[in-house]
Amino acid sequence: PPTAPADAADLTLAVCDLLPGAFVFRFTDTPADGLRFEYVSRGVQEVFGLTPAEVAADPAGYFARIVEEDLPLVAAAREQALAAGGPTEVTCRQRAADGTARWV
Repeated sequence: PPTAPADAADLTLAVCDLLPGAFVFRFTDTPADGLRFEYVSRGVQEVFGLTPAEVAADPAGYFARIVEEDLPLVAAAREQALAAGGPTEVTCRQRAADGTARWV
Protein backbone atom coordinates (compact mmCIF):
# COMPACT_ATOMS: atom_id res chain seq x y z
CA PRO A 1 0.00 0.00 0.00
CA PRO A 2 1.14 3.60 -0.60
CA THR A 3 2.77 5.34 2.30
CA ALA A 4 2.05 8.88 3.41
CA PRO A 5 4.68 11.50 2.53
CA ALA A 6 7.00 12.29 5.42
CA ASP A 7 6.48 16.05 5.22
CA ALA A 8 5.18 18.89 3.07
CA ALA A 9 8.27 18.81 0.82
CA ASP A 10 7.74 15.11 0.09
CA LEU A 11 4.07 15.79 -0.66
CA THR A 12 5.00 18.60 -3.04
CA LEU A 13 7.43 16.34 -4.90
CA ALA A 14 4.85 13.56 -5.10
CA VAL A 15 2.35 16.00 -6.67
CA CYS A 16 5.00 17.23 -9.13
CA ASP A 17 5.40 13.67 -10.39
CA LEU A 18 1.71 13.64 -11.35
CA LEU A 19 1.65 16.81 -13.50
CA PRO A 20 0.65 15.86 -17.06
CA GLY A 21 2.76 17.34 -19.86
CA ALA A 22 5.05 19.18 -17.47
CA PHE A 23 8.00 18.63 -15.23
CA VAL A 24 9.57 20.29 -12.23
CA PHE A 25 13.18 20.37 -11.21
CA ARG A 26 15.37 21.93 -8.60
CA PHE A 27 19.09 22.33 -9.02
CA THR A 28 21.95 24.03 -7.30
CA ASP A 29 24.87 25.81 -8.93
CA THR A 30 27.74 26.52 -6.60
CA PRO A 31 31.43 27.21 -7.19
CA ALA A 32 32.32 24.12 -5.14
CA ASP A 33 29.89 21.62 -6.70
CA GLY A 34 28.92 23.20 -10.02
CA LEU A 35 25.53 22.23 -11.44
CA ARG A 36 23.72 19.51 -9.53
CA PHE A 37 20.08 18.46 -9.75
CA GLU A 38 18.45 17.89 -6.38
CA TYR A 39 15.17 16.77 -7.91
CA VAL A 40 13.72 16.04 -11.37
CA SER A 41 10.10 14.96 -11.70
CA ARG A 42 9.00 12.06 -13.89
CA GLY A 43 7.31 14.41 -16.39
CA VAL A 44 10.71 15.15 -17.93
CA GLN A 45 10.41 11.84 -19.77
CA GLU A 46 7.11 12.88 -21.40
CA VAL A 47 8.39 16.36 -22.30
CA PHE A 48 11.98 15.62 -23.34
CA GLY A 49 12.26 11.85 -23.74
CA LEU A 50 14.83 11.65 -20.93
CA THR A 51 14.46 9.91 -17.59
CA PRO A 52 14.95 11.84 -14.35
CA ALA A 53 18.06 9.73 -13.72
CA GLU A 54 19.54 10.69 -17.12
CA VAL A 55 18.98 14.39 -16.45
CA ALA A 56 20.38 14.17 -12.92
CA ALA A 57 23.45 12.25 -14.10
CA ASP A 58 24.36 14.89 -16.70
CA PRO A 59 23.24 18.40 -15.68
CA ALA A 60 25.55 20.06 -18.21
CA GLY A 61 24.08 17.88 -20.96
CA TYR A 62 20.57 18.92 -19.99
CA PHE A 63 21.48 22.61 -20.17
CA ALA A 64 23.40 22.05 -23.42
CA ARG A 65 20.01 21.39 -25.03
CA ILE A 66 19.11 25.08 -24.72
CA VAL A 67 18.58 26.63 -28.16
CA GLU A 68 21.62 28.77 -28.98
CA GLU A 69 19.67 32.01 -29.41
CA ASP A 70 18.31 31.65 -25.85
CA LEU A 71 21.68 31.08 -24.17
CA PRO A 72 22.28 34.77 -23.29
CA LEU A 73 18.89 34.96 -21.55
CA VAL A 74 19.58 31.82 -19.52
CA ALA A 75 23.12 32.94 -18.67
CA ALA A 76 21.82 36.30 -17.43
CA ALA A 77 19.21 34.62 -15.22
CA ARG A 78 21.85 32.29 -13.82
CA GLU A 79 24.22 35.15 -13.03
CA GLN A 80 21.43 37.11 -11.38
CA ALA A 81 20.53 34.13 -9.19
CA LEU A 82 24.15 33.52 -8.23
CA ALA A 83 24.65 37.19 -7.35
CA ALA A 84 21.45 37.31 -5.30
CA GLY A 85 21.99 33.89 -3.74
CA GLY A 86 18.43 32.92 -4.55
CA PRO A 87 16.17 31.21 -7.04
CA THR A 88 15.47 32.24 -10.60
CA GLU A 89 12.94 31.52 -13.27
CA VAL A 90 13.51 31.70 -17.01
CA THR A 91 11.57 30.65 -20.09
CA CYS A 92 13.61 29.33 -23.00
CA ARG A 93 13.61 26.74 -25.76
CA GLN A 94 15.33 23.40 -25.32
CA ARG A 95 15.79 20.47 -27.65
CA ALA A 96 14.05 17.21 -26.79
CA ALA A 97 15.74 13.85 -27.37
CA ASP A 98 14.12 13.76 -30.83
CA GLY A 99 15.62 17.18 -31.72
CA THR A 100 12.42 19.23 -31.59
CA ALA A 101 12.61 22.57 -29.76
CA ARG A 102 10.19 23.05 -26.88
CA TRP A 103 9.45 26.04 -24.69
CA VAL A 104 10.20 25.40 -21.04
